[in-house]
Amino acid sequence: MPELPIILEEMLQLNHPEKFLSIFPGMNEQCAADMYNFTLNKYRDVIDSYKNNAKGAADLLLKNSDFAEQVKNIPFRQGETIVALGDSITDDYQSWFEILTNIVHMAISPDIKFVNAGISGDTTSQMITRFIGVVNHKPDWILCMAGTNDAREHGLFPSKVNVSISETEENLKMLFNYSKTQTSAKWIWLTPARVIDKMQENHPYMKMVQFIIRNKNLYPVVEFIRNRSETFIDLWSAFGHNPDPKLFLEDGLHPSLEGHTLIVNEVIEKLSKFDR
Repeated sequence: MPELPIILEEMLQLNHPEKFLSIFPGMNEQCAADMYNFTLNKYRDVIDSYKNNAKGAADLLLKNSDFAEQVKNIPFRQGETIVALGDSITDDYQSWFEILTNIVHMAISPDIKFVNAGISGDTTSQMITRFIGVVNHKPDWILCMAGTNDAREHGLFPSKVNVSISETEENLKMLFNYSKTQTSAKWIWLTPARVIDKMQENHPYMKMVQFIIRNKNLYPVVEFIRNRSETFIDLWSAFGHNPDPKLFLEDGLHPSLEGHTLIVNEVIEKLSKFDR
């Protein structure tokens, strides 16, 4: 198992206490650094390294002329607010949404506001409880990637997933209805991506905490989103039937920078064809 400082750096990539503890008035950057047992400078350096990865990925993508042409056709406009609702796959400092933010700011306008409303570990039930925060941003667009943590199993002999598929479906309907009735945002779904069960089973941390998210439990969430009438981006298909391990971190669950870059390609392709 990696040494503790390395594990903490990897945790910081995906877990951001200043977001899920924001209700506490004393929560600040120094508190977050203390939680990781990092100096403030170390804390900032780790975050910057991940953010630089996202910026570098955006820059590399824009060097492709065909991709850059697609970006010109996406429907975001100056002054708009784009919110991404999700879990750790969105919250990641080098996530698809962070790469997308950099792409748009570089190629279209820095005056388009991006709000990363991903929180690591969130189920669809938890997203409902904090959706008022999304509403308060007055979004013009909501990109929703939800349901992965609903499919989580815990313990050596789990008897159920974290949130049943019937409850997940009702929660996803609720999220969409919440947005439809209290915002004027255009809504786009992102399906969960396929994962690699075996990598999760063999990962030291996931074995220690005894949790796993299996493809068989994710697929019903994907099918539900596919059958909705709203626009969706099919990441399940994009990752392929037998995903390349290079698309993931060592846990086989969270996308690597290469995996997030694949997601961004799918997002840009769909957005470039979106009819406002």
